[in-house]
This record gives sequence, C-alpha cells and structure tokens, in this order.
Amino acid sequence: MKNQIDILSPGIGCHKTRRLQEYLEKFVRQYGIDAEINVITDVKTMIMYRTWILPAVFVNGKPVARGYRPSEKKLFKELVR
Repeated sequence: MKNQIDILSPGIGCHKTRRLQEYLEKFVRQYGIDAEINVITDVKTMIMYRTWILPAVFVNGKPVARGYRPSEKKLFKELVR
C-alpha cells in the first residue's frame, strides 16, 4: 500500500517547509518506504485538515507533527505497519 504524506505549508517559499520536505524525502528513500509526498499550500484544502499550525505533516490523513519536524520513531510508527 502506498502511503501519502501531506505537508501543509504557508507558501512555496517557506524555508521550514523545504527543509521538512527534504527530510521526509531522505527518510522515505533511506528506508525504502513507498510513499508520495505532497506539499499543500491551498487554503481551501488546508481547512479540511483542521489545523493552522504550519508547517504540519499528515500521514495517511493522520496528524504526525504540527510546527516541528517529526522524529524518525514517530514516522516509523505511522509508515511501517
């Protein structure tokens, strides 16, 4: 099953979002996890996630981190079943 990782971002130029996306891409590649990483900047779409703390990370629709980088332990818990 392909996992979906969504990063909610205040904008394309957000340096926190870029670093978070690089971290998640490296994590997925390093451990061979099948996942699609999406950066979401559209406010209408973000409203469905019910959070305003950005950047935020959701894995398969479940919140994993809001305003900080999730630990590898937490990512493993959500991505490796």
